Amino acid sequence: METLRGGIMIDIRTLEKYDLEDQKSLGKNGYTTNYRYVATKDETADETTIRVKLEKLEEPYVTIWPSTKEDFENYDEIIPHGYSLGAYDGDKLVGVLIVENRQWNNSLWIDEIEIADTHRGKGVGALLLNRLHDVAVKDGFRIIALEVQSTNYSAIKFYRKNGYELDGLDLSLYTNTDALDGEVAFFMKRKLL
Repeated sequence: METLRGGIMIDIRTLEKYDLEDQKSLGKNGYTTNYRYVATKDETADETTIRVKLEKLEEPYVTIWPSTKEDFENYDEIIPHGYSLGAYDGDKLVGVLIVENRQWNNSLWIDEIEIADTHRGKGVGALLLNRLHDVAVKDGFRIIALEVQSTNYSAIKFYRKNGYELDGLDLSLYTNTDALDGEVAFFMKRKLL
């Protein structure tokens, strides 16, 4: 049990299941931001340069992700790996960290992190990441990795605060016009070894 801001007592446990009802109980799955990172690429025959720069948006950018049957089928495959975690306030699930064991490169991949609207900004996410870090070190993993949108400024800031750094990007993961549209995939990692 950990005591967080506001005197909230949180218990971190291995997650046994995560379904649509659990997701609904956490609230909206998305974010609103006033900032984004813009990625540009200059390429010649001799050199490729990619730059990433933070910019303030004129209007807030809002993303809400729908929950799909495929998401939960994927979670049903990942959760039995034993690295996914749930944060509980009493018996109530208030945060999840769904993590895949990628044995081929000795890494853990964070597939999903979500904190209940009522518990955001109180340290639940950091608690989940810290517990995952401790388990990953104990089990000898070399790295923890994740993907985040360049528009999700608060998540990027949160991951950096918790020891993750930008380690790569994909200029066309979501669509063929990601860089032009201003939302590219960032890959962030926390090296353990």
